[in-house]
Amino acid sequence: MLPPREMQILVLLCAGKCSKQIAHELRLSLSTVEKARSRAMGYFQKNRLNAVQYIKQYLSSHSSAYLQQSFTHRQLQVIRHIVMGLQNEEIAVCMRISVSTVEKHVSAILAHAQFNNRFQIMMWGVVQGYSVDDTRLAS
Repeated sequence: MLPPREMQILVLLCAGKCSKQIAHELRLSLSTVEKARSRAMGYFQKNRLNAVQYIKQYLSSHSSAYLQQSFTHRQLQVIRHIVMGLQNEEIAVCMRISVSTVEKHVSAILAHAQFNNRFQIMMWGVVQGYSVDDTRLAS
């Protein structure tokens, strides 16, 4: 499995983002994104995997329409912040809530969607079209 940052970059590429957009959204240099993209694509070529198929298969057990409607407004805000690559402390500041409240939201999202980790939350959010430039982040 790829490191989370490389997988996040790969997911964004598969969602149609260019390297320059990804660098801007994740606050990384373009060369960092290009190196991670190259390593990720090398991983998939080495293992004879199709990146887009892998990501779709990874998410196939989760009905996006059902999940979209079943998350609360605040949970969707947390998901959008996770897509941005923010940690719980940063999310708490952005949403003006405590870190423990963010942790409760993350736990509820994981349990409700039957995800195993934040990476799966992030992938689901990217597939939904969430990004750093998402104007729906307002509290």
